[in-house]
Amino acid sequence: MANRSNLRLFHSALLTLAASAFATTASASNITEFPDNGSEQVGRGGAWVARASDPLAAFFNPAGLAGQRTAVTLQVNANFRKTCYTRLRAANDTSVEPQGFVDASGHYPEVCSDFAPFPNPQLAATYAITPRLGIGFALLGPSAAGQQTFPDTLDNGGTQVPAPQRYMLIKSNLLYFFPTIAVGYEVIPNLRLGASFQWGIMKAKLSNASLGINRDGASALDNDVHATVIVSDYFVPGATLGALYSPSESIDVAGWFRASDSIKASGDIYTQVNYFADKASKSSA
Repeated sequence: MANRSNLRLFHSALLTLAASAFATTASASNITEFPDNGSEQVGRGGAWVARASDPLAAFFNPAGLAGQRTAVTLQVNANFRKTCYTRLRAANDTSVEPQGFVDASGHYPEVCSDFAPFPNPQLAATYAITPRLGIGFALLGPSAAGQQTFPDTLDNGGTQVPAPQRYMLIKSNLLYFFPTIAVGYEVIPNLRLGASFQWGIMKAKLSNASLGINRDGASALDNDVHATVIVSDYFVPGATLGALYSPSESIDVAGWFRASDSIKASGDIYTQVNYFADKASKSSA
């Protein structure tokens, strides 16, 4: 049994998951991220703004395009991400769980996501118009793994029951990338400035569960509703400004600022009842 409804009024929690999975900031990282895209960027722990010496400067610091030679770079980061989750039963938790599924301290069994590799490619090019003026193009996404899958059910004494992390996340499949055009110019000797425009493109498919209504006291197999949200935003504008000053051959001082519009995603919600009961019966067969 399936049902579709408008995203604007339903499942803000899933959108929060989406935002946390592909949002990046200039000042910090979270557990979904690693230190920037690119082999040299990762090797330097993300400290690359003052380096900006390959075509990926179009995204990270466009000032670095000034003085670069014409070049193309194509790289892929292979991400291996595994997340483990231990749910602690809250005092106001009204879900009905099977006997023995929660220990005396209120902890559920640990659940871990899959460990499949996720490729994260980067494509960038630089064209030297003059020795002091360069333009660039880049196509890359956030420094994060875009897919994650948790189990639907777990074994509980020989019986398959809904997995405890189901109210947070079951599956995520995120596509988010930034086509970028940029220019860098050496305004005076050793001082370079740059700017870029970015066109963010995002599509997300996320699944989790929620408690049903009008079924107080029912087991999770019969009461939980499985939900999948599919949303997209094909225009998330952004821009960067960068400056790079080299007072000597051994010293580089740089600054970088990025601004981006909010992701205004819209799409559809698909809900399904008896999902976990069907899963459990198939797993036990």
